Amino acid sequence: MSDRTDRGENEIESAESNAAVALETSIPADVLPLEAILCTEELRRRPSRPPDYEKENRALEALARGLAYSPRTILQTLTETILEITQSDSSGVSLLMPDGNKFYWPAIAGRWTPHIGGGSPRDWGPCGVVLDRNMPLLMRHPERRFTYFLPISPPAVETLVVPFYLGGKAVGTIWAVIHDDRRKFDAEDERLMTRLSTFASTAYQTLETIDELRFQISEHQKAERAVRVNVCPKCGRPLTQVGPDGECLRCVFDWGFTSETEGSEDPTPSGVEPRPLNYGHFEIEVDAHGIPVALGAGAMAVTYRARDTILNSTVALKVIGRKLAENPTAKARFLREARAAARIQHPNVARVIHYGEQEGECFYAMELVHGETLEARVQRDGPLPLSLALEVMEQATRGLAAGEACGVIHRDLKPSNLMIESDRSGQLMVKIIDYGVAKVMAADATVVQTQAGFIGTPAFASPEQFDKAGQQQIDTRSDIYALGVTFWYLLTGRTPFTSRSIEEIRTKQTQQLPVEQLKNVHAPAQVAALLKSMLAADPARRPQTALELLRGIRRCYLRLEPAARRRRKRLALSNRRTRRN
Repeated sequence: MSDRTDRGENEIESAESNAAVALETSIPADVLPLEAILCTEELRRRPSRPPDYEKENRALEALARGLAYSPRTILQTLTETILEITQSDSSGVSLLMPDGNKFYWPAIAGRWTPHIGGGSPRDWGPCGVVLDRNMPLLMRHPERRFTYFLPISPPAVETLVVPFYLGGKAVGTIWAVIHDDRRKFDAEDERLMTRLSTFASTAYQTLETIDELRFQISEHQKAERAVRVNVCPKCGRPLTQVGPDGECLRCVFDWGFTSETEGSEDPTPSGVEPRPLNYGHFEIEVDAHGIPVALGAGAMAVTYRARDTILNSTVALKVIGRKLAENPTAKARFLREARAAARIQHPNVARVIHYGEQEGECFYAMELVHGETLEARVQRDGPLPLSLALEVMEQATRGLAAGEACGVIHRDLKPSNLMIESDRSGQLMVKIIDYGVAKVMAADATVVQTQAGFIGTPAFASPEQFDKAGQQQIDTRSDIYALGVTFWYLLTGRTPFTSRSIEEIRTKQTQQLPVEQLKNVHAPAQVAALLKSMLAADPARRPQTALELLRGIRRCYLRLEPAARRRRKRLALSNRRTRRN
């Protein structure tokens, strides 16, 4: 966020955000000058509370332990620490993106938590100004200059922003926000934030080192697999998935399921560490080093592998910590997610079996899916064969139909929220997971149905999800659009519209589909027609219900499979004979 010139790219985009805010494309002419919102000198003249070194040292010790034992969650832990020791209402970390044009918000605590994953321009915003001036700054009502903050609620009355560095180069900021006039920041807050900025530099450097090591290890493993891979003598495919006795699992299941993850294999945890290891009658499993086994993570919660001590079964346990649970919006969203998934009882939806609260933390237990996400599958093995992609779509649509019958709209269907496993007979099973931004179509006005702002993942979101709240109805047709993008991804290994900004995606959605991508993978005309209908910009031109979509998928099956046509003909003849008798 900077104020160098009037050439800033004024847009907020979100990688995994549920609340990105679209910005103007140019700096308005009537905004306040920067000096009108700066009040840093006033900060240093205000009466200041005495330092509490004991509390400060405890906070730093806790951060040091977190960095040692859970480095991937340290940025979220840092924001929660800022919130506590400054007594602010919201806090966060802004990291400068590699291209140097934007800031990304990987961690936020407090009332602005729903905006995790958003960001702001480098050349026109508070964080950029702080980097340019190379000093902490206090701003009052920053939205009066940086008007793209106007839609964010509650507004910032005072914002204290402090830079942090790596190797002498500014790489980001930490910030704290007060949303009302009950108190004001003072010089002690500035001192504490400056101390924490030093820790932020250490944490950032640690994460960079971890990412570099992971990349090197990954490249080394890829090289080893390329050299050592064998071929199964039965099926002739690469022997990359083997059982305990060396058998080819592709032959056994015709599928390679070896991981047990929710989401990607390299999750980005969000600052939740289980304390204690028991939540109700669920016990978190630990590895050989005593570290909790995390299956995946998102902006709000971490999912752990756990054991139901009453039923003696293994489950996935999703947990949000005390700090986040204290936020009414975050807690309501977490409960809404659990309730939405619990409403749906269907084999193609990961079922929720228990919700609980313990010592200020919230958790729920759900079915453990022994498999991998479709995103992980495609990234590893490339696009799916057409018949397999159709089978995945059929099962996902059945799960979607079950949700539609219960009045639940997922709003974030994508390959990373669809898991695949094999059942006891070796047959493919698809599971829909993560109802974190689901909408419940309820007549009861007391039900928390949605949150303001953009909902979903931009590359998979329907055009109506980008519109202002209430402008167009979000319903099953929005999920059908997301399934269409997912289907496209399964066949081609890419999404139809790629862009670095939400606005570009919105523009491309109104243009013609890049059908040449489908020709490259030899998609039949029937499949291309189905995809075009699912990806229609106008919801009225898409399949109107999940059952209508299911019929379209079945028609593709019957056109493509001669054996299926023969079975259908035999079944029809059999039915006619039965009616005659």
